[in-house]
Amino acid sequence: MSRLLRKCVWGFGLLACSGAGQATNAVVSTCTEAGFMTAFNAVDGSGGGTITFTCSGTITFTSLKQVSGNDVIDGGNNVTFSGNDSSPLFQVFFGKQFTLKRLSMQHAVSVSGAYALENFGTLDLVNVTLSNSHLLQAGFVVNHGTLNVSGSTFSSNNIIGGSLAGVAIDNDGTAAIGTSTFASNVIDSTSAGTGGAINNNGGALFVHASTFTANSAFNGAAIYSSGELHVINSTFQGNTANSGGGAIYQSSTSNSSLDFSTISGNSATFGAGIYNGGAGTMTVGKSIFAGNSTGNCDGVFVSSGYNLANDTGCGGFFGGTDTSSATLPLGALANNGGPTQTMTLSAGNAALNKVPAASCKTSTGTTVRYDQRVATRPTGSACDSGAYQHNGVLNDRIFGDGFDF
Repeated sequence: MSRLLRKCVWGFGLLACSGAGQATNAVVSTCTEAGFMTAFNAVDGSGGGTITFTCSGTITFTSLKQVSGNDVIDGGNNVTFSGNDSSPLFQVFFGKQFTLKRLSMQHAVSVSGAYALENFGTLDLVNVTLSNSHLLQAGFVVNHGTLNVSGSTFSSNNIIGGSLAGVAIDNDGTAAIGTSTFASNVIDSTSAGTGGAINNNGGALFVHASTFTANSAFNGAAIYSSGELHVINSTFQGNTANSGGGAIYQSSTSNSSLDFSTISGNSATFGAGIYNGGAGTMTVGKSIFAGNSTGNCDGVFVSSGYNLANDTGCGGFFGGTDTSSATLPLGALANNGGPTQTMTLSAGNAALNKVPAASCKTSTGTTVRYDQRVATRPTGSACDSGAYQHNGVLNDRIFGDGFDF
């Protein structure tokens, strides 16, 4: 390329190059805040580009970084951004797209109205770990725009004051979550707080092929939703609500659905599996409710068929193809292949071959071809209810976003 068409700048451990009128890309070779900011300012100031790293380690932030370009940061699985328990991380401006991939973020805070990771545009999190943050206001990610999460983990975060809503994600926009894990996210209050993992605050939330475990809140230990909610091929295990909705608490005039999911070992005062207290219709299909204390279901639901529960608490909405007081032995939450942990169906589980092949569809009529692990459905002439397909063949394709059914 002609030197008249290309400009390269070296400084602070950074090589940044751009073509005339084109976005800037940058390579960070020294993992310090100064080195990163030189790269970030060059890329963001050009309108967008990609930042990569030849260094590894933790970059400690002392201030919020505002994203005004269409930027991509690829950590190559070698870089961690830390707020050092004193700083937020990023804010994405309206109309901009920001992608974070293959990196970790930790010890972030929300202070003085600035959230740890706030989005007004489009935020994509791909293979990102967000952990060990003690939040003073809202959740780690506060989304007002479009949020896409795939292959990511939110773990060991807590909220200790402020709005007490959505430790991992507080959403009032549109959020799509796939192949991700939410573990040990906690609201530190026994009398208030919604959404130990996710608070869907009047937005639209779509969850697929994800696992929620050991999260806690007052209501909705894993998910609290006052908006549109759709969950498929997901596992909820060992979440604890001090009040209602050990796994899911739905309270909305919007319609919602839960399909091919396993809800086991969660606890709450009522609706330890799921609770629907809203005026909207919540449709439940091909799902397992086992060992949730107290009670697998509470509230008003509509069945799309082939659900199973090991008690009679869901009987009010169960129909002809549903089964109450079923025998539902499950394996422990474990790595059974695929991107997230799941629970196997033990011998004698009534969910085995429960669903005729022609009925292996979501409540909205979409054919389901895979389980949570991306193993094939059906096997033989039937699908299993729940998130796990016994004898399903793990697909050799890699589903980065988790939204291939």
